[in-house]
Amino acid sequence: MAGMTDQEIIKQISEEVRQSVGYYSTELKNQRTEALKYFYGEDFGNELEGRSSYVSPDVRDTILWIMPSLMRIFTGGDNIVRFEPQGPEDEKEADQATDYCNYVFQRMNDGFLVLYTWFMDALMSKNGFVKVYWDEYTEVKTDTYENLSDDEFVMLAQDDDIEILEHTQFDAPQETSEYSPPPQMGPMGPMGQPSPMMGQMGGQPGQMMPQAQQPIVLHDVKIRTKTTKGKCCITPIPPEEVLTNKNPIAPLSKNRFVAHMRKVSISELKEMGYKDVDNLKTVETFLDFDQETLARFSFDEPDIKDDPTDPVNRKIWICEAYICLDVDGDGIAEKRRITVAGDRILENEEAGSSKLISLTSCPVPHKLFGLSIYDIMWDLQLLKSTIFRQILDNMYLANNGRYMALDGMVNIDDLLTSRPGGIVRVKTFDAVKPMQPPLLGAPAFNLLEYVDHIKDVRTGINQDMQGLDPNTLNKTASAQANRLGAAQSRVELIARIFAETGVKDLFYAILEVVQKHENKPQTIRLRNQWVTMDPREWDNKYDLSVSVGLGTGTKDSIIQSLFQTLQFQLTCLQGGLQIVQPKNVYNAAMELLKAQSIKSGDLFFTDPTQVPPQQQPDPMAGEIEKAKIDAQAGIQKQAMKNDATLKKTVITLQGKAALRQAEMGMQDTQHMREMGVQNMQHQREMGVQNLQHQREMNVDIIKHNHELKNERTRDPGSQEPGS
Repeated sequence: MAGMTDQEIIKQISEEVRQSVGYYSTELKNQRTEALKYFYGEDFGNELEGRSSYVSPDVRDTILWIMPSLMRIFTGGDNIVRFEPQGPEDEKEADQATDYCNYVFQRMNDGFLVLYTWFMDALMSKNGFVKVYWDEYTEVKTDTYENLSDDEFVMLAQDDDIEILEHTQFDAPQETSEYSPPPQMGPMGPMGQPSPMMGQMGGQPGQMMPQAQQPIVLHDVKIRTKTTKGKCCITPIPPEEVLTNKNPIAPLSKNRFVAHMRKVSISELKEMGYKDVDNLKTVETFLDFDQETLARFSFDEPDIKDDPTDPVNRKIWICEAYICLDVDGDGIAEKRRITVAGDRILENEEAGSSKLISLTSCPVPHKLFGLSIYDIMWDLQLLKSTIFRQILDNMYLANNGRYMALDGMVNIDDLLTSRPGGIVRVKTFDAVKPMQPPLLGAPAFNLLEYVDHIKDVRTGINQDMQGLDPNTLNKTASAQANRLGAAQSRVELIARIFAETGVKDLFYAILEVVQKHENKPQTIRLRNQWVTMDPREWDNKYDLSVSVGLGTGTKDSIIQSLFQTLQFQLTCLQGGLQIVQPKNVYNAAMELLKAQSIKSGDLFFTDPTQVPPQQQPDPMAGEIEKAKIDAQAGIQKQAMKNDATLKKTVITLQGKAALRQAEMGMQDTQHMREMGVQNMQHQREMGVQNLQHQREMNVDIIKHNHELKNERTRDPGSQEPGS
């Protein structure tokens, strides 16, 4: 059997679109359109001129009161989901998959806004949809480089990812210095020949001439760098853009036909990698006149038409369909992913499950589309708005009532003009009488209170939960706790449904996409550390399960329960009970911080599994330790004995030295005494000798004087004159 042609495939997809749920003017689309109007608080269409047109925003209030609790449950911790290993061989891969998939969702994509938009769509329009896909894109960057050398320019030009836009080549300026040495001269020109400039410069053959310097070439370039990158993208999709076959079942991937129809520009198609798309035909579809799309923007933008004049911004409809078709003609329908734009197929490939993920707040068994808050609340909003309008109209009539007037006895213009202090001219005193309307009073307000009670029962959102009940102090603590617990249980049921019907499938899709398309190990920052992991090593996603942890009760009760559990665990550890391990205490501490909205739990506690294992004690450690102690004691005893011996020896040596020093001192004293005696004797002998010598000199002088006197006596003429 021959396969299907492109035109047959396009025709088949067009027919599936026309018959799909969500097509123009279906009941589903009408309900979702009304839900948007009720959310915005638009008029019901039954308003009367001159009467109150108040609309009670119960649908919007209920949705906005549920959203904070949902976002706290899913974004209160570090990880939204956790992959659990099915066996010991999956332990490492499960931890890596948990960290990386949460990183892709929260860091590489705006995970908080994805969840917020997804949940809001589900609460408002029955189902919310997100799309998971791998986006390969080209990052374009323009740079300018100046004064590049030849080698640098060649290396730049040889890069395949670089496109040279502008190139300027020039010689580098010659730098001269005031103190540079004179140029070298030579007798010969190039190749040993005489310089041809010799004659012009007035030189003679063989004269030294300047040598020619080779100029340096530089380059200025302007380049464009194109880098191809890819990442896993998660995008919320408006519900009106998702189509499926009749009687769809959950999950969305099990249906025969699922399509995403959207409007994109020619420029966006080129960015996606499609070629030759400038001449694609603009085909009008039902979404051009879709009442749900109009209702989404009519609140603040009455005219939503967008007709750009620039050809590259011209928008066309594309249909990305996951459809079961027998394309190859073998008689078996295969699931294929086919993208159609205008009258042309852009992609046609085999596909596993569709990457369109759906969730609903109130599932209906055996159906894809569940119930929204609008489906639960629309009649109460209409009823409450009607009661409010009647009360307001009653007050208007009380303040601006109707009157009975005698014909011809009253100035009608004065009567019709209502102003403070105004005068009504009459001809008789009883010409004007007011017509008193009956006041609604307490019965009307009791009816409003009853409507609010019905709303509390349906949604779980009551005045106690909102902190608006003036009678809260008059209620017992247990009754108050029961009401709050019941209301919180309704919200947590919605959270559990979201986790099991949508968030789990979303993270399975993320895991499948990164396993299929990541082509190299990825390095990401987790808990203040850089971690390298390779998604290609995660062989089989079905060995992993997803667990979304949700508590029960109010936030304070959860914190109190966790604190009590942590205290009991510590008591068990101190008592030596084997029912608690350090990992259990760590998990309880982390959950306690998470309940307190503290995300950085690793800053306060360390995972015991990350602590290096302690060395196991040696059975002979006690004896070895005792031997060490005994040896140490022996060493200390011997050291003390040696110290005593040394001290005794030192004392003995010090005594001998002192004795010897004393003896030496006595010897020195005796020697000094002997030296003193000898000096005294020597001095005495010298004195005697000096005295004897002096006596002898005196005798000689006397003898000499006596001889001179005798000579003068014998010869008187020999005396000197005047003597």
